[in-house]
Amino acid sequence: MNVEIAQRLAEMRREQGFSQEELAAQLGLSRQAVSKWERAESSPDTGNLIALADLYGVTLDELVRVDADIADDVTFEARDRGASAEVEAREAAVAASAAAATAAAAAAAAQVAARQEPSAAAASQPSPSQPAPTQPVGDPSAAVGCG
Repeated sequence: MNVEIAQRLAEMRREQGFSQEELAAQLGLSRQAVSKWERAESSPDTGNLIALADLYGVTLDELVRVDADIADDVTFEARDRGASAEVEAREAAVAASAAAATAAAAAAAAQVAARQEPSAAAASQPSPSQPAPTQPVGDPSAAVGCG
C-alpha cells in the first residue's frame, strides 16, 4: 500500500474520532489489521474500502486517489526495492559459492592429509629388528619434593 494512502486513512480515522480499536470493531476486524493499513504494510480489501468511505462520508476516489507525481514515486520505489532484492540475492549467491569452494578445498586437504598419515605413522614406528628407544631414568634425588 502507498504511504500517502496509509497516512490519509489514519488522518481520516482520527478526524472522525475513532481509535484503531473502535474502527476495527465497526468493521468487524482486528485492531492489528487497521494498524497495518496505517503503516502501509497491507491494504484494505474492496469491501473495507467501501465501508471506510461510507463511514467517513467520502468517495472512494477521495479515500484512495494518489497524486500523479506520488504515483510515479511509488512505482519508482517498488522497482528500486525489486532491484535491491535482486542485488542482495546475487551477493548471497556469490557468498554461498565462495563458502562452498572453501569447504571443497578443506575437504580435499583433509583427504590428502588422511592419505599421508598412515605412511608418516609407519615411518616413525621402529622396525621389529630395532629396539624401541628408552627414556633415561633421572637421578631420583633430583625429583621435586625428595630430599
